[in-house]
Amino acid sequence: AMAALDGDLLVRLLQEDDVDALHHALQNLKEIINNSPVLLDTLEFLDAKASGVLLIDVRSPSEYDQGHIPGAVNVPLFDDTERARVGTCFHQRSQAEAMTLGMSLVRPKLPL
Repeated sequence: AMAALDGDLLVRLLQEDDVDALHHALQNLKEIINNSPVLLDTLEFLDAKASGVLLIDVRSPSEYDQGHIPGAVNVPLFDDTERARVGTCFHQRSQAEAMTLGMSLVRPKLPL
């Protein structure tokens, strides 16, 4: 397993059509995240960003377009339509139902 996922590699894979390579990279990223969750304070975050740590923004494309941390790569969990569905469910039904809907939309996209 990879100990780290190079940010330039992920960006290149996102720009190419090599689905298998992207799938493999995302599996490695999932392993990294599951095995080493990291919480950073503001200064640690800025130091990490300055040293080239890859920042992944998982918000929908329209949210990303409205504003994001410079250098962040958008790998959205929801497309804009899915995000609207989850938001509507949250406001019209409940947080629990929205979370269930969100998980049902994301789960098939995750490399398991």
